[in-house]
Amino acid sequence: MNISISVAATPCAMPQIMFAGDLEARCALLAGFGYDGIDMFFPDPQGTDARTAKAALDRNGLRATMLAAQGDLMADGLYLNDAGRLPELLERSKYHLEQCAVLGAMPNIGFIRGWHRNDPGSLPRMADGLAAYCQLAASFGVDVLLEP
Repeated sequence: MNISISVAATPCAMPQIMFAGDLEARCALLAGFGYDGIDMFFPDPQGTDARTAKAALDRNGLRATMLAAQGDLMADGLYLNDAGRLPELLERSKYHLEQCAVLGAMPNIGFIRGWHRNDPGSLPRMADGLAAYCQLAASFGVDVLLEP
């Protein structure tokens, strides 16, 4: 069985993060506990180097199972179900997808999908946005993880 646990590259206040900061030390600790991989979180995607993170994982025999690095997009109000801003979201997602490719990880589509909020057009727009995102991810050789 392969097991992984959530780790943030830098300290953050997200309750789903089990470990954060000092990625090299966290990787060594988790490898010692018998983990196979980590669900990687980059709270500051522009300030985190995927190659450095990949080297820390490799040195400790771990792999990145997924990468959550779209917090900057959500902070700027970019969501898959916002058709008017989808081109901007896709353009800015190229950086995140490049990080995924370096790590060999899948990007997770969680909150970035947007909210339904009783808008009957929201779900079709979300589906269209997700299809466009998956097509972009494929161009980087990256599969996408859809969070329920």
